[in-house]
Amino acid sequence: MIPRRLLLRIFLRTYLVGAVYTMRGFQNVGLVFILHPALEHLYGHDPAALQRARHRYLGLYHTHPSWTPALVGLFLFFEERIAQGVLAPQALAAVRPTVIFTLSGLGDAFFGGGVLTVWAVVHCWLLVCGWWGWALGWMIVVASVFQGFKYRTFLRAYAEGLVFLQGLKRWDLINWARRLKVIGAMGLALVATTVAAPGGLWAMLATGVVAGGGALVATRGLWRLAFVLAVSGVWFLGFAR
Repeated sequence: MIPRRLLLRIFLRTYLVGAVYTMRGFQNVGLVFILHPALEHLYGHDPAALQRARHRYLGLYHTHPSWTPALVGLFLFFEERIAQGVLAPQALAAVRPTVIFTLSGLGDAFFGGGVLTVWAVVHCWLLVCGWWGWALGWMIVVASVFQGFKYRTFLRAYAEGLVFLQGLKRWDLINWARRLKVIGAMGLALVATTVAAPGGLWAMLATGVVAGGGALVATRGLWRLAFVLAVSGVWFLGFAR
């Protein structure tokens, strides 16, 4: 069992996953740096086993940084059991590539295109409205929740292993990513309207209601096209005024 203090140290190292980036292994050097204290803890008594454990992570590694803590927790789950003789190293080799690249795509869609976009758009809207205190509070709250999410997924992946991945599938993040992108698009329109339109607070609230309603229906087919055209129209009218 890896001590809690060592787990915290490993989690903090996940913020440095991109400190070394190569065209051959991408983030693999950073990954080995993150895992090194745990590998020493598990295999320090056997230099040959420690060397083999390091080599397991020198292959291609590239995923969204927001998922790195969860992946590190998952790798530690496997390494503990490999060190105990419960699992063979081949078990990790069979799971590792699929999980890495699946979470890479999911991270780009959900975090990069969804969560962070909505976070930034709401922050811009608060600043445009002149609500500086609310903007600062929003930034601190979302940043804190985001870091808490990363630490929580790190601990759960370490404790649950593949069960954590099954639970992750039930979160339906790919569809949430699509909804968040639509909300982000309407948020940009709201920012433009707030800047340009003289309608005041009620006009902004009405625009927000329309934005939320549109976001719920504009997820596929002709609704998406209609929604994009509506967003373009709001932008045009807002700046024209």
